[in-house]
Amino acid sequence: MRVTAAGSDVLQVFESNLGGLPNLRTYFRQLWRRRAFATELSRATLKAENSDTVIGQLWLLLNPLLQAGIYYMLVFILSNGKNRGPDYLAHLLAGIFAFTFLQGAMSSGAVAVTSARNLVLNTPFPRLLLVIAAMRTNFRRFLPTIPIFFVTFLATGGHPRWEQLLAIPAFALLAIFSFGLCSLLATLQLFFRGTVGLLPFITRMWLYISPVLYFAEDLPSRFRMIQPINPLYSILGAWGDTAVRGQIPELHVWLTSAAWAFGALALGMWSFMSKESDFAVRI
Repeated sequence: MRVTAAGSDVLQVFESNLGGLPNLRTYFRQLWRRRAFATELSRATLKAENSDTVIGQLWLLLNPLLQAGIYYMLVFILSNGKNRGPDYLAHLLAGIFAFTFLQGAMSSGAVAVTSARNLVLNTPFPRLLLVIAAMRTNFRRFLPTIPIFFVTFLATGGHPRWEQLLAIPAFALLAIFSFGLCSLLATLQLFFRGTVGLLPFITRMWLYISPVLYFAEDLPSRFRMIQPINPLYSILGAWGDTAVRGQIPELHVWLTSAAWAFGALALGMWSFMSKESDFAVRI
């Protein structure tokens, strides 16, 4: 593919090859030197979505809150009005907010490269910056939900405990896992353009079999067979135990969560970086 940038006599030639990882030391050095690019791209995205305005911030809160309200009513009806305990609403909000973060990472990741076609064709830079920008944008959308959770936690009789600080590394593992999925989906969308269309169905099913609408120990027996292959069972289980209950998860929960998180990170970054030289041709 031959491309000439508008207003320039420079001819760029993009050729597909067999792929392969670039020099990692050079690549990550370039990522660090151009980190401001990801920051500014993220800011531009938020500004375009009006997410930096009061109304935009309110919508970022209302969307997951409305989802939580709907699911709360659904669970209440299905349980015939059975009391779920005072901490259930806080658990539901924490789970919905965290899952919305993951869902947003998957959705924005799937279009991170395809939506930046002109940048990819006309500007030389490490393409992983597009994924970093998408994750930064998604994290900024998540931040306003934190005070809403704490207000709900206190209103439902929760008492702050120092163990809740462990929610920070629990969320860090979720963010690492999300970054891996974001990178993987950005690559898949270039080679299989129907990927983004499948995401709503995948995420909806994933929500139902993950400890969001129920506590991790309350997983329905018919779903226990898929527990070992569901990464969110351990990751969101650790998130819920620390953020809502102030409990320290068992060591195997941390190890399993870390294995899923860093495994997804390695797979996502490898698939993205090894195919990066083909992006201009595929896009």
